[in-house]
Amino acid sequence: MSSFSTLNTALSGLQAHKRVIDVIGHNISNVNTEGYSRRQVLLEPATGMKIASRFDTDFSWNNLGVNIAGVNRIRDQFLDVKARASLANSASAARLDSVLGGVEGTFPEPSDTAIAGQLSAFWNAFSDAANQPGSIPQRAAVLAQASNLAASLNQAAGSLQTQHTDLSSQLTMAVDQVNTLAQQVADLNVQIRAASVAGMDTGDLADERDRLVDQLTSLTGAEVRPIEYNQVNVMLGGSSLVSGGRISPLKVTTLGAFPAPLDQLQVQQTQLQWADDSYPVAGFGGDIGGLVQGLNDVIPRYMHDLDTVAQTLVTTVNTIHNNGQGQDALNDVNLDFFDPAGVTAATIKLSSDVDGQPSRIALGAVGGGALDGSIGHQMGAAGGLANSPDAIHRAMIGRLGVEAQAATTRASTQAKFAVEAENQRTSVSGVNLDEEMTNLVMSQRAYESAARLLSAVDEMLDTLINRTAV
Repeated sequence: MSSFSTLNTALSGLQAHKRVIDVIGHNISNVNTEGYSRRQVLLEPATGMKIASRFDTDFSWNNLGVNIAGVNRIRDQFLDVKARASLANSASAARLDSVLGGVEGTFPEPSDTAIAGQLSAFWNAFSDAANQPGSIPQRAAVLAQASNLAASLNQAAGSLQTQHTDLSSQLTMAVDQVNTLAQQVADLNVQIRAASVAGMDTGDLADERDRLVDQLTSLTGAEVRPIEYNQVNVMLGGSSLVSGGRISPLKVTTLGAFPAPLDQLQVQQTQLQWADDSYPVAGFGGDIGGLVQGLNDVIPRYMHDLDTVAQTLVTTVNTIHNNGQGQDALNDVNLDFFDPAGVTAATIKLSSDVDGQPSRIALGAVGGGALDGSIGHQMGAAGGLANSPDAIHRAMIGRLGVEAQAATTRASTQAKFAVEAENQRTSVSGVNLDEEMTNLVMSQRAYESAARLLSAVDEMLDTLINRTAV
């Protein structure tokens, strides 16, 4: 073994452990950096074997020491998949919970000023007026309660329409964000490929790409598949959103009216499509999945239920009212109480037959006389019927309460799953300062030992060169 070759052995130790210390410093510096994955230097012994031929295995003392096999970026692919799936489920559940919370806010039950209270007050006003058919103030109170009820239904319908419009705008912005993120991921794929081919470290580029991929997953529920040269493909329902350095952008399209019985609504179906061929996107979830469900299911369903309440109210009241008469037995007959053309929550209003004309309200039966209140009493009892607007409204509020509570519970549960999955992922890829300090001390001692070896060899060579034969 050459004495000078030992210098190379010691030098390899100095260079290797200096690199380890540099990487540990990089880890410590990025302990609070979002999305950073810790690095680990892989060391391997430098081989002294030289295989010249099948039967010749000469050993070389000139090739001893340590080599840097590479710098690993510590990630667990299984935990990445688990964390991203949990993130997408949590985002979808949170969005659906938010949508149902908005619908619940439209119906602040129980409350005297909410629709249920307004319905009850409306029927009671008819009963009170029936007890005093000749009292104009009592009749005026009926019109006032009817106006309040119609206004409450109009307001609730307007609120649901506004929520639907807001969700549509949010979906458009979310899809624009998806397209932007997808392009950024594709650009990073190109850079990572080039760096990998050149043999450069791609850890920081891969960290930034994975951070963007996490955002894409939260928005769409996409799946990630690694490919050659450390690139990834991002898939939606088996189709590529990102394929290497290329993307397939998304778009939002309005299809038209809903199928029956929602075909009379003023809102239309929304579909997520591929921009290139207008083919529907399948297998998506995340925040966008929750938005689409809110647009195509939750809000239209409750808009239809509210319209059913209004339609039943108009039909019930007008049917009874048409069979009675007002104070003018000749002219105040066969009158509509609510406008028969306004049979939705957004359009319900008083009929021109009675609006501003309390004396024309039909409280008595035809030919029953000025003091007959039988129709008014019949009207007052209508709220207790099995198929009354009140019963339909109560059933709707009951379903909404159960659905909203279930959504809140699911959102809370999914959020806990997402936090747990992220903690598991971070426990592997995150920087642990205690562990890094331990590794730093070990590398420092190894560096000092290599330096001591270098000094010892230098002293030995000094003795051999300067003192031999003196």
